[in-house]
Amino acid sequence: MQRAIGVLIYMGCIGIGSFTNAALISLGYTLIPPPEGFNMAHPVEFQNAIAHMHAKHFIFPFLAHGFGTFCSAWLWCSIKRKATWKATLGIAAVFFSGGLYMAFILDAPIIFEALDLCYTYFPMGLLGYSLRLKTTQCV
Repeated sequence: MQRAIGVLIYMGCIGIGSFTNAALISLGYTLIPPPEGFNMAHPVEFQNAIAHMHAKHFIFPFLAHGFGTFCSAWLWCSIKRKATWKATLGIAAVFFSGGLYMAFILDAPIIFEALDLCYTYFPMGLLGYSLRLKTTQCV
């Protein structure tokens, strides 16, 4: 029973990080409007809009991916007193797999995809773990 509760908490942390990710991306569309005439909620139009985007349009997705991963890792370590860095890397791997999938299906600029995959998921997951470790000694 204890293990099942741990799995549910783990999945809940991933869900909260995913919600954080989606909320920041939505906020980004509010602060930095997408190119005119494109419905970003429709996958085909989103793919067509990427060709008309500038670097400023990729700031919030980059921040959202990193902060969503960070929040999940930090929350997991906050809840589990004996959270391990391996479990934290598992959280980062879940977010990384989503980012890798999106990198394959979207035709985003390669520099954004490379920076996103290299510097948001695993480094931010470990940052969330280490910051919480320093404040509470959760291991």
